[in-house]
Amino acid sequence: MAEIWTEWSDWAEGLTEGDWATPSRCPGWTVQDNLAHIIGTERMLRGETAPDVEFPTGHLKNAIASGNEQWVESMRSMSGAEVLADFRTVSAQRLEHLGVMTDEEILKVGWSPVGEVPYLRFMHVRVYDSWLHLEDCRAPLGHQPSTGGRPAEMAVAEVTTAAGFVIGKKAGAPDGSRVEVILTGSVEGVIRVAVDGRAAVVQQLDGSPR
Repeated sequence: MAEIWTEWSDWAEGLTEGDWATPSRCPGWTVQDNLAHIIGTERMLRGETAPDVEFPTGHLKNAIASGNEQWVESMRSMSGAEVLADFRTVSAQRLEHLGVMTDEEILKVGWSPVGEVPYLRFMHVRVYDSWLHLEDCRAPLGHQPSTGGRPAEMAVAEVTTAAGFVIGKKAGAPDGSRVEVILTGSVEGVIRVAVDGRAAVVQQLDGSPR
């Protein structure tokens, strides 16, 4: 977590207000909104409640999306520099808290966006989310993508875990399908999914991709 948040902080240091206002790869969100989203999630995990602000809800599909948008809207009146300063404060506080958690606390099962899982697993999702949103902001500004490292590897691991759901349910791959996704770039790998009744990630395919 410290690695990706430091990367975020260092990358954002030289951004202009024009950069902060640039639309990101996330529909409806600027570069600044992406960092505000990360701040909001970490504040939520500290037990804070999102400020009472008005925001459009017609496009939101669930309570998580609504909560995200509420936090983001609450910081839209701030400058990019102010949001970055807030991020540095909140991330430092969160890292301090994570550093003193006991094994029992970090392994305790509870709510997360991916279901009831140990808190440690939830933090892996937070690394993925932070890494992905940084990439969502780098691309539209014409900046170079991630050069790899542990956060990128953890992000790819999260994508791999969800590949069965994405390919089977979201993409609607028909029964009997065999799908192979070859990853290139800073993190290389191969994700294989077999659809037999339901889609699942497998080590090897029993046949050619189809």
